[in-house]
Amino acid sequence: MTAGDGASSDRFGQAVDLTDCYAMVGAHLDNHAVGTDAGAVYAK
Repeated sequence: MTAGDGASSDRFGQAVDLTDCYAMVGAHLDNHAVGTDAGAVYAK
């Protein structure tokens, strides 16, 4: 899994959770419209 909007400073993969059906990966320093270093979660 990759973050399509990722930057090296986002800390993508610092938090990971796996279930039977999903993989969730956090990027706790992701910047977006909500704010600087607001964070994001990617699920697949």
